[in-house]
Amino acid sequence: MSTASERVLAELAVKGFLSLWSYPSPFNDKGVAQRGEGKEICDLLVIFGNDVIIFSDKSSSYPNSGNPETDWKRWWRSAIAESVVQILGAERWLKTFPDRVFADKKCSHRIDVPIPSKDAIRVHRVIVALGARERCRAFFNGGSGSLIIGGSAHSGDAPTLPFRIEGSSPGAPFVHVLDDVSLQVLMRERDTVGDFIEYLSKKEQAMSARQFLATGEEDLLAHFLMTLDINGDHSFLPHSDGNLPDMIFVDESNYATLANLPQFKHAKTVNAPSYGWDKLIEYFTHAWRQGLEVEVPPAHVEEALRVMALPRRSERRALAEMVRTLVAHEGPGTRTMAGMPVIDRNIGYAGVALPKPAGAPEEEYRSVRQSVMITYARSLKVRMPNLIKVLVLGFHAPHRGRVAEDMVLIDFNDWNDVVEAQTREDMTTFGWTAAGERRTELEFPMPELPMTRERARRLRQARSLAAKRRQP
Repeated sequence: MSTASERVLAELAVKGFLSLWSYPSPFNDKGVAQRGEGKEICDLLVIFGNDVIIFSDKSSSYPNSGNPETDWKRWWRSAIAESVVQILGAERWLKTFPDRVFADKKCSHRIDVPIPSKDAIRVHRVIVALGARERCRAFFNGGSGSLIIGGSAHSGDAPTLPFRIEGSSPGAPFVHVLDDVSLQVLMRERDTVGDFIEYLSKKEQAMSARQFLATGEEDLLAHFLMTLDINGDHSFLPHSDGNLPDMIFVDESNYATLANLPQFKHAKTVNAPSYGWDKLIEYFTHAWRQGLEVEVPPAHVEEALRVMALPRRSERRALAEMVRTLVAHEGPGTRTMAGMPVIDRNIGYAGVALPKPAGAPEEEYRSVRQSVMITYARSLKVRMPNLIKVLVLGFHAPHRGRVAEDMVLIDFNDWNDVVEAQTREDMTTFGWTAAGERRTELEFPMPELPMTRERARRLRQARSLAAKRRQP
């Protein structure tokens, strides 16, 4: 893999998946005794709970022998076939020796997160194959230069048609291919680990059940984002009565259509503050790695940070807003806020800003603040009984640049009538009696229309008509 390609992939991964779960060029310890260093497993390993993404990048310059068929086969062999071999080898190692995966060549430091067990692991295989864009554009007399997607990659001979990823043989492991265009687009539009894994998982399921043909991965992504299932979630297959065609064709207009939608453009603006949540995750990760005090038992730190990273990009807007409000709190009393419960996972997010009394010892202050955080988490369970976990962040108030954040992950495995009764008493004491609220964030919200004179007139007219209808 070229140094430039390796650097691009690592930078995109750390930005999107964050540093705790991203491991560029991990190693196994096979050969350490003989050579003094391990063997590279793959080019990038992402581990997030039971989901593992194995990236292989064998990007190479596209040959130019004058024979298009020969050039295609040579590029396929070096950029695709060799990557498939590496990925499958990495997968075997992870399943066989999950405790022998290291972050460094000398194999002196194991990766910080556990490899899932063989029974629990969900592997997603991704090839990064750069170098074919200009030749692809020339072959098709234009276009984006992305490869046609007709299924999964495989380690056999190159497909007969150039610049096309064909379906693999039945039962073969599914392997995604990201090229010069789709790597950037996919990592930009699905830039949280949850968003990215959802896309890969649903693509694997859909293409295993139905034949697809897409003019490029970016168009397939746009099709996914503009198609909803019966639950209102993104899907490759539209909700129907089952009368779907044998082949679903996704043409090159899809990504252009999506990119020009006003709500898609507006989402970029409203998403900007959400990256503050990413920075906070990295802050706690750095604190943990540096041995700084974090109010979570060491065995549960990674789980708590993973819960922090579960929300998708649109959900992080509300969480970042919660943090900004708590950090800005200047009042004398305690400020508490519930962020946005993630409904499909029944996880709540909350924050507490607590003033520190003058002269109070730091250790005593943080102990009291943690007690308030735990109590507030339990109050959310009373108000929203379906919650199974609540992550609470604690802040000094007023913040004014202090680094005194805490994090507590509370599960309710021991929830019982006694705990609930005590929590209700505490809620009365603190004044936390308001009903729980479930907040919904649209992924692609429509921008607000400017308040022109004509629009204001129509709004007044509509309000007047509504008032008349309410009259007896």
